Amino acid sequence: MESKEVMCTLTGHSKGVKDVALLSNGRHAISGSEDRTVKVWDLVEGREVRTLSGHSGAVNAVAVLPDGRPISGSEDCTVKVWDLVEGREVRTLTGHSGAVNAVAVLPDGQRAVSASKDRTLKVWNLAEGREVRTLRRNSDAVNWVAVLPDGQHAVSASKDRTLMVWNLEGEEELPGLTRHAGIVLGVTADKEHAISASWDHTLKAWDLNTGREIRTLLPRHDAAVNAVAMTPDGQDAISASSDETLILWNLRNWKKRKTLRGHRGEVWSVAIAPNRWTAVSGSEDCTVKVWNLVAEKEVRALEGHTGGVIAVAITPDGLHTVSGSMDCTLKVWDVETGTEMCQFEGHDGPVSTVAVTPDGKRAISGSYDQTVRVWDLASGQELHALRGHVRHVTGVALTPDGRRVVSVSMDGAVKLWDLHDGTLITSFYADGSLYACAIGGDGATVVVGEASGLVHFLRMEGIG
Repeated sequence: MESKEVMCTLTGHSKGVKDVALLSNGRHAISGSEDRTVKVWDLVEGREVRTLSGHSGAVNAVAVLPDGRPISGSEDCTVKVWDLVEGREVRTLTGHSGAVNAVAVLPDGQRAVSASKDRTLKVWNLAEGREVRTLRRNSDAVNWVAVLPDGQHAVSASKDRTLMVWNLEGEEELPGLTRHAGIVLGVTADKEHAISASWDHTLKAWDLNTGREIRTLLPRHDAAVNAVAMTPDGQDAISASSDETLILWNLRNWKKRKTLRGHRGEVWSVAIAPNRWTAVSGSEDCTVKVWNLVAEKEVRALEGHTGGVIAVAITPDGLHTVSGSMDCTLKVWDVETGTEMCQFEGHDGPVSTVAVTPDGKRAISGSYDQTVRVWDLASGQELHALRGHVRHVTGVALTPDGRRVVSVSMDGAVKLWDLHDGTLITSFYADGSLYACAIGGDGATVVVGEASGLVHFLRMEGIG
């Protein structure tokens, strides 16, 4: 017998079909269309059974109640319940002020949830034809909704780039699967939390174990947040922004401690010493500044780069800082005296990221030239050039044992390298460009920031 991928083609709608749903008998299906109708189809005979008319706008969504009755949501801002046998409208649910984009039915068959362009979800009592509650948290159209099997919770997806989990028995939003509204430019992590910094002017705190957002840190910066660093004990953090400031944060109460001013250009990078009271920052103004976090003031400025300083790192002993610049070089500085110790040359593009191994002997840098390079800090010798990325390398992070380094790139790749011989161990590919990475205190969780605003949590398990 000759096999065919298409068993039959059902025609009848005069405009595009927007949604389809199956009846529990497996024989019939319903479809919603831009032609403002709902059609019922016999899949065995391949024919139209009935047309349900009544909506004054395109039918964007359809679903089926447990008893077989169709329900539909439309551009006309209404939800309709239909009698399939008689082919008539049973009830019209009104209340939305924008197009209804999606509908879902609860397992009890007595209630339904609709998602709308008006930025809300509504829960309906279908028997009484009334609105039970309105769920408001989104800042843009809600495009999709699904009900969990427990019938008590729903998940929605919005044009505002968030997924939200809702308690249908109350009005509160449960911890959501959210993202930033802009590129994630920086991440840092300890054993329990991760902090992300974004183009959207915000920082978000995440639970490292579950990947759930804990909160957005307020107040916001006045421009993109380019980098963030956390103290080793996880008690404090510091963020660097294009608004030319750094903000100190108390992570015990998630409140702002102090705004630090001094740079005369966008602040692109920041790092905190293991002693937790010294920080360094790199700026568009071509300087590296050293800060006393206890006194909450600038200590000194390190001058010598001829281009903006995109990346900074501090050695484990806290005595030296390594900076990477638009001038394509790395410099090593004495933090106490501000003296430039040495300069590393080898990259053919701006140095966008830098890290120092836990033993303080090597520096790792990533560049617009698509390479990751390993340097001997004592001699200044380049030990390895790690090649494999096909676009700018935007982030590097070291495992706690210093044996491996993770790199991310605008090519969407996360790569794990062996620092001993410079070989590539494995790669992971995201859907979009990546701009930052960090490794959690557990040594196994990799936190990655994506251009879409997503923060990914990856586990390095079972990797030899």
